[in-house]
Amino acid sequence: SSLQSDVFWHTTAIGNAKSSTLMGLTLAATQPWLIPALPIAAVAAVGAPYLVLHQSKKKCEEATSELTDKFWAQAEPYVFVEAIENWSGLTKL
Repeated sequence: SSLQSDVFWHTTAIGNAKSSTLMGLTLAATQPWLIPALPIAAVAAVGAPYLVLHQSKKKCEEATSELTDKFWAQAEPYVFVEAIENWSGLTKL
């Protein structure tokens, strides 16, 4: 599901940010010559899950739009009338 993948990728990015911070502090203390590479690694570790999340949301929106269009394309005219009446509050439930 979309919500499940959203939660997974978001928590992965947050976890990677925490791990990158810890890794950065450790490497800065033990290997100071690697300090210039730390921001690049941190951006990749945090940015990659957000990139996948963005692509996932885009595909989900496309699929939703396609399924909605297919549903309304096959619907009978009385379905349109019923939906409009219910959405507008013209009928009593």
